[in-house]
Amino acid sequence: MEDTRFTQFRTFLKRHALLAGGFAVMIPLVIIVFLQYRTLSTLNQTLPAYRRTVLRQYLTAVVEEVNRIYSEGAEQLLSVPVSAIQFDRGGVILDSPDCSRATAAVAGVAEHFKRHKFKGARRLFLVVATQHEGQDAGEIFLYDSERQELVRDPKAPEMTAINVAAASYLIYIRRGVRISAMPNTVDRDPRNRLLVKPIVADWDKEANAGKIMALAGMVLDMEFFEKEALPSAIANARPYLGEDADQDAFILWRSRSVLFCAYDTAGKLLASPYNSNNEYQGEVEAYLPLTFAFSNSNLGLRLKHATVEQWARRNFVINLSLWVAMTIFLVASLTLMVRTAAREMKLSQMKADFVSNVSHELRTPLASIRVLAELLNLGRVKDSERVREYGGYIESEGRRLTQVINNILDFSRIESGRKIFHFEQADASEVVQETLEAFSVHLKQNGFTASYEPPAQPLPRLTLDPDAIALALNNLLDNAIKYSGEQKEISVRVEQANEGITISVADHGIGIAPEEREKIFDKFYRVSTGLVHDVKGSGLGLSLVKYIVEAHRGKITVQSTLGAGSTFTMFFPLNNISDQSGKADAEPTATVKPDAPPFGAESKA
Repeated sequence: MEDTRFTQFRTFLKRHALLAGGFAVMIPLVIIVFLQYRTLSTLNQTLPAYRRTVLRQYLTAVVEEVNRIYSEGAEQLLSVPVSAIQFDRGGVILDSPDCSRATAAVAGVAEHFKRHKFKGARRLFLVVATQHEGQDAGEIFLYDSERQELVRDPKAPEMTAINVAAASYLIYIRRGVRISAMPNTVDRDPRNRLLVKPIVADWDKEANAGKIMALAGMVLDMEFFEKEALPSAIANARPYLGEDADQDAFILWRSRSVLFCAYDTAGKLLASPYNSNNEYQGEVEAYLPLTFAFSNSNLGLRLKHATVEQWARRNFVINLSLWVAMTIFLVASLTLMVRTAAREMKLSQMKADFVSNVSHELRTPLASIRVLAELLNLGRVKDSERVREYGGYIESEGRRLTQVINNILDFSRIESGRKIFHFEQADASEVVQETLEAFSVHLKQNGFTASYEPPAQPLPRLTLDPDAIALALNNLLDNAIKYSGEQKEISVRVEQANEGITISVADHGIGIAPEEREKIFDKFYRVSTGLVHDVKGSGLGLSLVKYIVEAHRGKITVQSTLGAGSTFTMFFPLNNISDQSGKADAEPTATVKPDAPPFGAESKA
């Protein structure tokens, strides 16, 4: 029992190998598509977080670059040597009533500011502790870049911010406090952001070693921050983006896709290349507090045209669409490949059946001819009537062999493109009548009667190949004999209709199913109904008929009813060949290559 089931299973796989192979490929493909969808869904959820992380890393690099620009520029400018100031006692200058003594004491600082340049400074200043008539005070000198000297300007707009920043340092100076000489920022006033650096006594002097002696500083230029420092920092930080450095989503400060904005905690813009209304609008995708002189400010970044979620969703849709399109393409290719392979297998089987059927078609008449010839040769048949009968059988079987061989030879010529037709002016009714007379023996042997209805009036002559038309009619008659079953009547008719001449062959046999009627003219094709399985044939007859008719610029049609018979009609137009040659009469031997495909094949025969 198990062996039987296993055998049945193997037989099923053998018959449906391509279908099984298709399922074997489709199942992994469906699994891959499902896994890819899950991967893309997960990526769609995690990509925004990853993108924000990348943006924050980028902003971190930008902030560090801004700090570097200011620290390097300010370090040299504010590193005023103690020797540039003439102190009277410690870090204190004994000033005169008109402050001329203090002004003279700090003249060397002006020379220092003159030698060192930094475009990020809007104004430079120096703070020193003074004493006049026993009263402690402090003086703030502003550097005049045009006059290249330090001047007093109590009404300058920066003075309030400088006084606030200098107050604590003046206390440190008078008390001789030792502090670090590192630059510090003062950003209490967003309009006047300060960078200050204590001037500390050299450590090789024991008395004042490490003590603060004065304070040098600058007022930052916000225009420089917006137009030079921040764009430069953004450009220099791009390598931190890695593979994303070349993507449009990270173009520089003047980008159309990304908007960088520096804004304070109240939302007021410090720098922006786009918005002119001093308000930051839009959802910030990533932000980072600025440091140095901008500690109360943030550097924000947002995509101009979409949020990171929208960007991730768009990528998800694009990737999924591409994957689905690729999958559809693979499925279509696989389907086409399986279909092509199935057709090739079917054609191969049909060719194998063709060889088997042709072998039978050749063996049967040869066996009959051999038997009858031996009887005649041995002299066992004495009756002259029987001799003539046997001779008729031999002639009929010889014609049958000739027809099979002619079909095969014509098939070979057509396949190789070497089929040649010899056209001449002829009467179609005469060709049909001669063919019927030659075929009558075969009809009689098979018990068939053929009724021929000649045209009522003479027909116009056609340009045709009589041998080819005879071969086509022979195939139709042979086809009718094979599939007529118990109905032994065949009707042949020739008539003029629709500017042409028709030759029709009708039988009363098994008929042809509607779905089979277009396929019966394909090579090697044979219908699969009724007694077809018991009828041998080469599978070339009807395909040869179609080729011959189309070579005469005609067409063949079939009308059939299951169980009631079929009627094959060949139509030949009156101007089929002669009009193409431009002559009234065609040449006796002409080569014609029809516009139709070189070959189609038979189903029934």
